Amino acid sequence: MRIFPAIAILVFGAGFLRGVPQRQEDFKAYARSLEMARKELARRPGSPALLGVLAGVHERSGNYGAAIEVLSDAVSKHPRRADLLLRLGSCNLGKLDYLAAVEANTRAVSLTPREKSAPARLSLARALAGLGKHAEAVGELKLVIELGLESAQVFYSLAEAQDGLARSLRGSGGAPEAVALDKEAIAALEKAIRFDPAHRSANYLLGRLLLRSGRKEEGKKTLERFRVLQRSNEEGKRQAFSEKMESSSSRLEADTALALARVHRELQEMDTALGFVDRALAVYAGYDKALALKGSIYKRSGRATEAAAAYSELLSSSPGHPEALWNLGLLELARKRLGPALELLERAAHARKSAEAWEFLRSIASREKSLQGRQVEFSREALRLRPSPENYFQCGVSLIESGDRKGCLELLREGIRRHPADARLKIFYSQAQGSPGGGG
Repeated sequence: MRIFPAIAILVFGAGFLRGVPQRQEDFKAYARSLEMARKELARRPGSPALLGVLAGVHERSGNYGAAIEVLSDAVSKHPRRADLLLRLGSCNLGKLDYLAAVEANTRAVSLTPREKSAPARLSLARALAGLGKHAEAVGELKLVIELGLESAQVFYSLAEAQDGLARSLRGSGGAPEAVALDKEAIAALEKAIRFDPAHRSANYLLGRLLLRSGRKEEGKKTLERFRVLQRSNEEGKRQAFSEKMESSSSRLEADTALALARVHRELQEMDTALGFVDRALAVYAGYDKALALKGSIYKRSGRATEAAAAYSELLSSSPGHPEALWNLGLLELARKRLGPALELLERAAHARKSAEAWEFLRSIASREKSLQGRQVEFSREALRLRPSPENYFQCGVSLIESGDRKGCLELLREGIRRHPADARLKIFYSQAQGSPGGGG
């Protein structure tokens, strides 16, 4: 017995001995978080938002059964709350109960306006893929992307579902369709890696698909890149292990306080919301989510100076934080400080990798004479991230306004090839052909 601690350290590492007290601390944080949420519920019994917070405490602690119990009861009382159904679907996914997740997310989708349904559809797609319904998952994921929810993980999920569908088609004799799906999956994975070059799963699947498609050299290079990423990830995990052990309980309590702060923010109870943010920062100093929320609350309250201070504090520790960059940029824009605003907004747009950010910058450039020379640049970035008919149209406008009629026509031809049913692009192309001057 005396030598057990030494053996434990050698075999399991020092984290093994920290495990028991850490679990005790985690349990205490769980209890404190539950108490925090229940105290607020006692003040507002039956509040769907607060029931969601309570369920979130259970969910973040891995107690999916308790979370599902809370959410099922909440949904029975508030059957048209899509947010509760979405959370219920997420918890069912956590338990790998895909059928229940499909049911909850399908209801959430039905209750959500189409333009806001992307998160519910994404969760639904994950559940469908879990059931092996890859064709339906592909359909939902394509719609998610069409609705503007684009990220490395979304494109990876699409490729994964396409790969699953291709494999099932090969098994049933549908080889030509499977080959076409492989090409689509490769394109989706390339987009995922553009969003996040270090996405390990995307690199691995892309390497496999390239090999399967006969592109052996590209496949080998991609798999080698995956192996490098995997090694660096394992090293990073080892370095971060002790920090994660020490911060997990604090983070649970902080996240609960922030969830309550968001509820009070939506109720316009800003002082109470700030109190919960301060509680989060007290247990988890410098927490980026807390500082971001603090800035948001001040911004909504019209307290621009305090908001700027919160976002600046966040940027001092996280210089590339997209939300802080974006909101500080908006605050500078409101102060008519175009130069600093543009610098911050551009940094945010690069960090976000979202079409919306570049579309916003394009709109600024179209209004500001000093930025008209950058309108094409912003338009092309928006188009690269979202090749929609609208972005083709706007990019064409910026090109023709810059005098590049030839470039405009080339771009519109590409847009019409991609969106053959879009009448506006065809009309614009016809008009641009007859435009005088320009680069043509």
